[in-house]
Amino acid sequence: MSVVRRTLFPIAVIALTAPLVAPAAAQEQAPRPIRLELNDNGRFEVGDRAKVAVTPVDDGYLLVVVAHPDGRVRVLFPRDPGDDAFVRGGRELRIAPRDGKYAFDLVGETGGGAVLAAIAAQPLRTEAFTVNGRWDLAELGRADSTGGGADARLLALADRLVGDRFGYDLREFSVGERAVSAGPYVGLGMGPAWGWGPGWGGWGGGWGGWGWAWGPRVVVTPRVGVIRGGRRGRW
Repeated sequence: MSVVRRTLFPIAVIALTAPLVAPAAAQEQAPRPIRLELNDNGRFEVGDRAKVAVTPVDDGYLLVVVAHPDGRVRVLFPRDPGDDAFVRGGRELRIAPRDGKYAFDLVGETGGGAVLAAIAAQPLRTEAFTVNGRWDLAELGRADSTGGGADARLLALADRLVGDRFGYDLREFSVGERAVSAGPYVGLGMGPAWGWGPGWGGWGGGWGGWGWAWGPRVVVTPRVGVIRGGRRGRW
């Protein structure tokens, strides 16, 4: 009998533990409820304009918010609190404010930020964030007083605007200084030249006094330019 008990025990353990592993594997294979994309892989420079695209899996009510490096939080979608936030699943939606092209500008700010896209089955709760038909920026700032990072602040705001049941995708981004280089610029051109001493080139010239010359000349001047490294995004 002892042999039987030792044989059955590992079988019983396998039977009890197998159902606990299956749900975890299923969760890893489950698709994201919404996909969020940023141009340039979220690596920006001061003065850049960011583009945002979202693709929800199913129909629902959409919220897209951004936390800027300087601490500001803005709603990118819907444009106004009273707008219809319902979107169809399986379709890419490019988020753009009233200029119709870019989602937000990155002017005069460096550091890290984040964009969050949330999709829910229920309509958004925008009443507390509305003033004169527009988003209440002061209330958005108060809702952002969690003291955490950009991702925690956006999730806390989504809890108030969407509720506690929603799917989301979040992307962090960085903003760096635009690199500037200085150095000599050498150019070759044609034109008059004046100087003191021997002169060469073309017709005329002078020696030992003021003179002039017409012909090829080499000019060396300082220059300041902007370096844009790397390949830019596909949008």
